[in-house]
Amino acid sequence: MFNREVNICSQQLVAENKALPGNCEVVCSDAVARTGEKYALREDLENSLRRIDDTARAVEKLDSKLNAELKDVSKELESKPKSLTMLSLAGMVCTLWLGVMAWILFFYIPSAIDAKVNALDAKSTKSLGETNERVSKTESKLDTLFDVLLKETTKGKPEEVKAKLTVAKNLLSEAENRDITLDLPLIKEGGLELVKYESPMPELTLAVWDTVTQFINYRSFLNQKLFPVIEKGQGEPLALPERGLAKVSNLTILGATQGVDHGDLENLTFIRCTIIYKGGEMRLKNVRFQDCQFRIEQNANGKKFAEAVLLSETPTEVF
Repeated sequence: MFNREVNICSQQLVAENKALPGNCEVVCSDAVARTGEKYALREDLENSLRRIDDTARAVEKLDSKLNAELKDVSKELESKPKSLTMLSLAGMVCTLWLGVMAWILFFYIPSAIDAKVNALDAKSTKSLGETNERVSKTESKLDTLFDVLLKETTKGKPEEVKAKLTVAKNLLSEAENRDITLDLPLIKEGGLELVKYESPMPELTLAVWDTVTQFINYRSFLNQKLFPVIEKGQGEPLALPERGLAKVSNLTILGATQGVDHGDLENLTFIRCTIIYKGGEMRLKNVRFQDCQFRIEQNANGKKFAEAVLLSETPTEVF
């Protein structure tokens, strides 16, 4: 193509008498070279213009997008005041509701509960006072009845004495079961009178001793009510010998079945124990029987032990 352009250029120059035939190719080659440079510059310029057009179109698209987003933001801002108003109203309603609930929870309900509790407390106090008054009257009546009964227990025929002993024993058992406190001097007096009572009838003698045992049981029950102690100790019974005396001191025995024969016992407390005494050798000092049951054989030492339990001014027995 380049040679063809050179020939065309040579012919034109010869025709126009601007060059000799021999120098035509050189002149045309320079002209074509300069023309090619112009073509390259023009192509670069056109490419640059196309890039500029593409950039302008991209800017237009971006501008359109920004305008659309600005419109959306404007619409949202226009609707905000209504939403904010509704939120404000809702917040005020919630605040009012929470305030009412807080007043109910922290003021009204506690006040109502306090009023109810005070009313119940007043009613309970009144009922308790009435109950205590009735119990006091009942205990007073029982003391009077028991006093009369004790004075008449050993009087009359053996059959009458036996019937009175049954009444006295049942009365003591019922008083213990119902947690009723009878007059302590009456218990001492009635129990000692029966310990000293002698009957020619073996059957009546057995009934008398059963009643004496009930007096001792009730005396131990009174120790629990009048002189309570902390219930803390061992549940195992003491191991005492069959002969001589075994020294045991400073213990509390709970709920055991305990024989006390051949015991040299000091500073001991028996709580809810079954105490067995057969009349053997024994020594007691500062020994306490609280709410215990007794099985004492009816012999000379048994009577002395019964008297010691009944006569003790405190829950301490010395024997």
